[in-house]
Amino acid sequence: MMIAILTALKWILIIIGILLAVLVIIVTSALWSVVTIDAAANSHKAILTVSIWRFIKRTFEIPFDKLADKASKEAAKDADEQIEAEEESQNSKFKDFLGTSVSEGELKADLKSLWDSENYIFDFQALHDLIIKYAAVISDYKYGLSRVFRHLRYKIRLDRLDIYIRYGTGEPDKTGMAYGAMYAGAGSLTPLIKKYIKTENGPRLFLDPNYVTRMFDYEVGAVVKTRLAYFLNAMIIGFVSYKLRKTKRSNL
Repeated sequence: MMIAILTALKWILIIIGILLAVLVIIVTSALWSVVTIDAAANSHKAILTVSIWRFIKRTFEIPFDKLADKASKEAAKDADEQIEAEEESQNSKFKDFLGTSVSEGELKADLKSLWDSENYIFDFQALHDLIIKYAAVISDYKYGLSRVFRHLRYKIRLDRLDIYIRYGTGEPDKTGMAYGAMYAGAGSLTPLIKKYIKTENGPRLFLDPNYVTRMFDYEVGAVVKTRLAYFLNAMIIGFVSYKLRKTKRSNL
């Protein structure tokens, strides 16, 4: 009887060991497999398709129209004098996160500066300056995040980034000026992208100016590849670094 029980336990342990080994192989294979993100967006919505092993796919759709409606409702709510105290509290929390040199109002103003309302175009140079500005802020005040970005450097591959913009300012001379400004701004972004992301050709910008009508519309297509293991590794390192930094400062 005892021998039969021991034999059964032995086979149970063998089966559990095999199942655990298979689980470890599957998890390891998933972490080191290439994850492909195929993104397409226009003025109305964005569609993200995430695939792994080519046959496992998941598609996400983000409607920008609904987000814009929500943002306008929140903006109307912010205009109410009754929530000024709440906004001040949120602003204090925002400063605590990014540092005392940056406020929530300043961030909103910086985001608004990306759109040149006079020429009715997107300001790529302002975007370049904004990335550099807040990269420095994050690096100064959030040591953990800076470690995350450092370990993700060249761990992401950009196979394609095509940007197609149809625009018009309503005035031929300003439309022509915007044409040169957007190409110059896109050119300044290319070295910044290649500094952190693997890419051979960099982003490609296609402009379709309209010298009669005032308009702005765009389409973006991108293919990004990376591995889940890179993100997990960067997150763990960043979290541990942040905790050690925080503990060190609290002991001073």
